[in-house]
Amino acid sequence: MTDILSKVQLYLDKVAKEPVKISDKMVEEFGEACKSALRKQFSEERRKEFKPRMSNIGRPLCQLQMEAKNVQGEGQPYNVKMRNTFGDLIEALAVFVLKSAGVKLEDEQKTVKYKFNGSSIEGRLDVKIDKKVWDIKSASPYSFEKKFGTAGGFEEVAKDDAFGYVSQGYLYSESEKIPFGGWIVINKSTGEWTICETPLADDQYRVKAIQDAKENLKALENKVPFKRCFNDIEETYRTKKTGNRVLGTICSFCPYKLPCWGSKLQLLRQQQSQGKNPKWVWYTDRRLQNWVRDSLRGLFLALTDDDIKVAIMGERGADVKLSKKAKKVFPYDIECKNTEGWKKIYDAYDQASSHGNNQPLVFIKMNHREPLVIVDAKHFMRLNNAGFLTEPVMVRYEKDRNK
Repeated sequence: MTDILSKVQLYLDKVAKEPVKISDKMVEEFGEACKSALRKQFSEERRKEFKPRMSNIGRPLCQLQMEAKNVQGEGQPYNVKMRNTFGDLIEALAVFVLKSAGVKLEDEQKTVKYKFNGSSIEGRLDVKIDKKVWDIKSASPYSFEKKFGTAGGFEEVAKDDAFGYVSQGYLYSESEKIPFGGWIVINKSTGEWTICETPLADDQYRVKAIQDAKENLKALENKVPFKRCFNDIEETYRTKKTGNRVLGTICSFCPYKLPCWGSKLQLLRQQQSQGKNPKWVWYTDRRLQNWVRDSLRGLFLALTDDDIKVAIMGERGADVKLSKKAKKVFPYDIECKNTEGWKKIYDAYDQASSHGNNQPLVFIKMNHREPLVIVDAKHFMRLNNAGFLTEPVMVRYEKDRNK
């Protein structure tokens, strides 16, 4: 166990109670680091060509391939420079506090190189303390607690390491032939510190981190064809499967999700939520909308696929788009809602079903609103056409929804 955190906490506790002397040299060093951060973020020329570095090579290969091909990803929000500058300034302040607290920094901001597969990759480590490499990170309150802090830890960081932090740390340490200590983390909102240390027995993590970096670099050098690293996942709402498919966390935050997943990807409010401000979700497959589309295509065989389509992301109007030709045979504007809020309506439908062997039919009404009719969807569609739904369309939806 390292004593870095205890030294920092004792020092900052002392500073909070009374003034302390600080080194003029360290003040100058901090000032220079701040100047360097501002120049780096605001005035230095940006690298135009992608270059693998220790800080990025551990990220998912599909992201690296997109970046290497100069694929146009999502534009950066206006506040990105503020966030990046905060990170650099917090890192500079962290170094100042570490030194002031009596933590001996054996090296800092050192450019290093690691060679493998006949190639090499460069990076710049943050600090060396107690003959170990340490990386300094600023983190949001959530990441500070759930990822690096008491509710997380090294294994949590390594489990879903979309930013390649583990490979980055081990590449720094292997290039210097000393152990990787872990991360010194500062909560960017509260100023709290935590230390996220590597396990005492970390060989499995070290070997995997280096191997992942080697494989990614080799794939980039050999221009391996693009392949998405992640699949979409089943959406759940209150632990229950909804039947829809969505992007996982890593893909949701990837700047290349739109060119990767194509026009099928749609950003929508969570379909089942009844809250005032439902969270936004990236949908890859909305089963209800797709079922309505496929059912109508199966019902009206004279229509083409282009006559009946699911709305794409950002498109206004109906959820299922009908051409002029389709509207002549099915004159409806379609809205699809898959939500647990319909339970009382389904209870009324079940009650109607219990009355006899005829097709259940429910009339519903609210004050100051016109009455509505609830009827089985397949029955309703058949009422609009003398034919029947094709069996494959009906069976597929029933199988999918019962998974």
